[in-house]
Parts: sequence; C-alpha cells; structure tokens
Amino acid sequence: MSLKKKVIGEAVASVITGAAVMMNTTPHMQKDSGVLVVAPSPNFNGTLVVEKSDDGGDTWTTVKTVTGSNNAASFDEVAMAGQYRYDCTAFTAGSISIGILA
Repeated sequence: MSLKKKVIGEAVASVITGAAVMMNTTPHMQKDSGVLVVAPSPNFNGTLVVEKSDDGGDTWTTVKTVTGSNNAASFDEVAMAGQYRYDCTAFTAGSISIGILA
C-alpha cells in the first residue's frame, strides 16, 4: 500500500484563507484517519491555522497552529471525514505547504 497526498495549500506566501478541501474522494474516503503535514520553508515567518469543519463549512475548529519563524515540519494524525482549510493570518517571509497523507 502506498500513501496518497491531498494538497490543502501549496507554497502559501501571503495573508489568505484557502478554499475548503473535501476529504471524500478516493483514496481518502477509504480511511478513518490520515497524517496532516505542515511544512514551512526555512525562512517562513507568519501565522498559519489549519481548520476542520464537520458541518459543511458552517463552523470551523482549529486543528493546528504554526506561529513565528524557524518552525520544523510537523506531522499530526487527523480524522479524514469533513473539510479542511488553512488561514494564513500574518505573513512576512517564506512559504508554507499543507497536505494530508492517507
């Protein structure tokens, strides 16, 4: 079995809220959980929040927050059901990528 990646945000380099990404497509709908990967560039300096919605986008819950600079890549187990999005609320340098492996 090989892992598949669902990109949530690629090389985010500005203050922006990303579009919601549904996790109901193959291969993700066949899994109960996946691994949220947040990978900042070495010079990333900003605040990024990854959020999840279980009600079609009416309400959002914070899953992961990355703030400041010199952050290493992180790997967190997350539930696959629902929608995910990112919100970069502050940004001064670098970029950051977000995805889910299943």
